[in-house]
Amino acid sequence: MTKYLKPSLSLEDQIKLLESRGLIINNPSFAKHILSNISYYRLSSYFYNFWEDKSGHKFFESSKFESIVNIYNFDSELRTICFKAIEAIEVSVRAKLSVFLSCNYGPYWFDNENIIINKINHKENIKSIQDLLNQKIKEQFIKEHFKKYSEDSYPPSWKLLEITSFGLLSRLYGNINPSIKEKKAIARSFGLPNHEFLESWLKSISFIRNICAHHSRLWDKKLSTPLIPNNLKGKWLSKINLTNIKRDGLYINLCCIKYLVDNINPNNDFGSEILCLLKNYKYDIDLDKMFFPSNWDKDELWVK
Repeated sequence: MTKYLKPSLSLEDQIKLLESRGLIINNPSFAKHILSNISYYRLSSYFYNFWEDKSGHKFFESSKFESIVNIYNFDSELRTICFKAIEAIEVSVRAKLSVFLSCNYGPYWFDNENIIINKINHKENIKSIQDLLNQKIKEQFIKEHFKKYSEDSYPPSWKLLEITSFGLLSRLYGNINPSIKEKKAIARSFGLPNHEFLESWLKSISFIRNICAHHSRLWDKKLSTPLIPNNLKGKWLSKINLTNIKRDGLYINLCCIKYLVDNINPNNDFGSEILCLLKNYKYDIDLDKMFFPSNWDKDELWVK
């Protein structure tokens, strides 16, 4: 068994190491400040695109520390914009699941085996709910519910869903039988033709949400692959761009987020915020790394 034996490095030694590998650091005081607040290891995930020799961690000639920090800042702002948009989607999914299903299948529809596809997945979802309740039992509205209704195993869905994660919301929706008309109705309420697209989109967006929540690198990461319809009722992508789009890149996932947010709130700022962000960092960011098509901002989805 091999042990990690490398010694920790002081901020000064971290700077020397980067310089020895070819990174240009014009302002050591600035670099020291950044490394003391972000950490070398966290920032190192942004080094990859600057390495000429990845095995030796050698930087391309003329690579600058400031350029790496700019990409880090871009990614941070990108996550903030995405997280805000995903919040609107998450809140809307909670509301629609509760409203559409509670009326016909009662407040405890999530534990109704007659409307699910997979019993094993159902048991896992219920276990996740029980674990969640054990963790969130100190939430005031949950505590008050069980104090008043002590014989209940769960609070009703309109309370329960307020503490469920996006991932669990996605799994609950995904395990509803497609023969249940409400499943398709929920998808259509988001402007999608059927449940398969919404299931796929929620899964992909849940992955992005977790990246944002954990402050991980997003901008050039390989992501989930959402199902992509050729046509939608609302503003969508041109057939030319759909043909050439990489399905596991950031761009197509941003398109899915924007389409859903546009259906929830037509006056949202997501599109303008993305456009402004890319304009502010146009000299630092390679759009090809995020698989943006060359004429992406001309598609009706992105035109205000």
